[in-house]
Amino acid sequence: MKPQKPRVSIDLDSTFVTVQWNAIQSASYYTVRYALISDYNIINTLNVTSCSVVLTSLYPDTEYVVYVNTTVVTQSSQNTTLNFKTLASNVIDNKGSGSALYPLDF
Repeated sequence: MKPQKPRVSIDLDSTFVTVQWNAIQSASYYTVRYALISDYNIINTLNVTSCSVVLTSLYPDTEYVVYVNTTVVTQSSQNTTLNFKTLASNVIDNKGSGSALYPLDF
């Protein structure tokens, strides 16, 4: 009998996301894989024993897909699959002269 697949939630930011899920009884480890939705080529695969991971170095305002499954001894669950889009980054205009950190009369 296959293990239960985890219920996954995602906390978004512009260049990283936190992926969390519920603990599965007797889980040996969890596998997290993610990819760009545009090509579905796996960017990275992580095998972890905790119930969360932080995916970093992501592109702002970009769509990804994450897959999470549970392994108990040698049996793996079905993947829980979630699509997400990172938040957009706001670029703030530079108001300085570029010659000093603070004006001399500050």
